[in-house]
Amino acid sequence: MWAWRTIGSSARSRFDIKYHFVWVTKYRKGILAGPVGVRIRDLVREICRTHEIEILQGAVSRDHVHVLLSCPPNISPSKVMQYLKGTTSRKLMMEFHHLQNQYWGRHVWARGYFVASSGTVTDGVIMEYIRQQEGTEPKDGGDDFFEPTGLQPVVFSSQAKIFRRVACRSNGTFRIGSDPTRCQLQGCNCCGDP
Repeated sequence: MWAWRTIGSSARSRFDIKYHFVWVTKYRKGILAGPVGVRIRDLVREICRTHEIEILQGAVSRDHVHVLLSCPPNISPSKVMQYLKGTTSRKLMMEFHHLQNQYWGRHVWARGYFVASSGTVTDGVIMEYIRQQEGTEPKDGGDDFFEPTGLQPVVFSSQAKIFRRVACRSNGTFRIGSDPTRCQLQGCNCCGDP
């Protein structure tokens, strides 16, 4: 049963499209601490508000950013990352001159990103995974890094499973699952070593 408060809407459509994005700093340098981390949070909020993207959960670590976003159907995941990485990189380089010395090529973020729709894993599992990130920044005494705007807080049991990408040794495909020792792809009986 759909909870109508989590369904987005536009002029002629209703949608429930959620993506989990992760992107890293170039060379995995730990630059997202202190005022840089606070500025990233503010920029991501501003960009998402501009493009009518809802932030469900997020965390900034020293060298990477996690966000769970609810996006309208007219914006592709690659376009979302173009907005987020392009704008934040440009503005961080203008505002924090010490980054220009570390990143002389005008790029704060590494090439590429990770994105997964939350259909393969429940939203709650992704939100719990993001909440449990070690060493998130900034520690400014505020509330959750990104405030969930459309969902009620979810209570999780200690039985929650973290899903990971598991490779099938015989055919080279990947799947998301909770048991790293078994491939469990239909018709495949390999051991599926991760």
